[in-house]
Amino acid sequence: MILHISPNVVFIHQFIGFVEKSFSELEMKYVIFQKDQKKRLPENSKVQKLNYSLTKIGFASLISLIRDINKADRIVLHGLNEAMTFLLLFLMPWNLKKSYWFTWGDDVYKEVLKNSLKLKLLSFFKKFVVRNLGFIVVEIDGEYENINKFFNPRGERIKSFKYPSNIFTSTITEGINQDSLNILVGNSSDPGNCHLEMFRALKEELAKKGLQNYNIVCPLSYGSDDHAEKVIKKGELLFGSNFMPLTNFLPLDEYQKMLSSLDIALFNHRRQQAMGNIINLIGLGKKVFIRKEVTTWDYFEQLNIKVYCTSELELERVTEDIANKNSEIVKAYFSKEKLQSDLKQVFTA
Repeated sequence: MILHISPNVVFIHQFIGFVEKSFSELEMKYVIFQKDQKKRLPENSKVQKLNYSLTKIGFASLISLIRDINKADRIVLHGLNEAMTFLLLFLMPWNLKKSYWFTWGDDVYKEVLKNSLKLKLLSFFKKFVVRNLGFIVVEIDGEYENINKFFNPRGERIKSFKYPSNIFTSTITEGINQDSLNILVGNSSDPGNCHLEMFRALKEELAKKGLQNYNIVCPLSYGSDDHAEKVIKKGELLFGSNFMPLTNFLPLDEYQKMLSSLDIALFNHRRQQAMGNIINLIGLGKKVFIRKEVTTWDYFEQLNIKVYCTSELELERVTEDIANKNSEIVKAYFSKEKLQSDLKQVFTA
C-alpha cells in the first residue's frame, strides 16, 4: 500500500484523480489534514480526513494513522509543513527510508524563519526527518541546492514536476483584444506575491507609456484574507475601474479562459511559487515576468524558455517567434506522459 499524507489543498484533488486513473492497479490511501472543516474533501473512498491539530485529532484517528504509516510499503509526504507528520516520523524513524518528500517550496523556506523556541524545536525534529528521508522529489535544481543547504539530506533525489496542475493541457484560445492590454498580477492573496511592490512599478510603467486601455487582473481567492483586503484597496486606488480582483474560485475552464485572454503576467514572488500558472501561461504564448533571483529563473533558462525580469518591466506583448518557441517547449516537457513516467518511478521502482 502507498500512503499519501497531505493538507487539503486545491491541487491535491486533481492529483488524486490523476493517480487513480493512471495507476488503478496500485493500492493507494490518502490521509488529508483538514484545517478548515468547511472545505470540500476529494470525493474518493480511499480518502481519510484527519483534524489538522495534534491536540484535536482523536485517539482512534491517531492510532489509525500510526498503523497506516507502519503498514505502508511507501509513504508520499505532500509538502512537509504539518508538525504532526514530522513529529510522528521522528518518533518512528524506521519509516523514513520508505518515505518520499514531494517538496512544495514553502516547506523548504519556512526552515529559515526560526524566531521562537517552539519553532526552533519543531525545526530540530523536521531537520532530523528530512536528513534521513529515503527520497526527495524535486524538479528544480536550485530548489534542491537550497534543500541541501538547509537540511543536508542523505536520501536520493528524484526529479519530477510531481502534480498534474503543472501539465500544460489548455486547448482554450481566447481571442486577444488588441485595443487593451490585459495584465495578471500574482496568483493568490499570499503576501509572498509582493503585490504592492509590483503595483508601484506597474503604475510607473503605465504612466511612462501613457497607456489608458488596460486591465489589471489579480487572483485573490486563497491565501490571506487580510492581505487580500489591502491589495484590493491599493489596486482600486491606483488603477480604479481597470483593477479586477478575483476573490472567488473560478471553475477550471473559466480560469483557463481567463489566462488565455491575458497578454502579460507578473509574478513577483521571492521564492519559487505559482509554477502551474506560469507553465500554462508560457504554454499559451504569454509574456511572463518573474524575479531573476528565484530558482525558477535558472530552471527556465535550462529549458531554453524565455521569461522576463520583474525589475526590468516593459509592457509590450511577447513576439510571435518567442511565444511559439516557448509554447512548443512547454507542450513537449510538461506532458501527461512525462508525469506518468515520473510517478511510476516513485510508486514502483
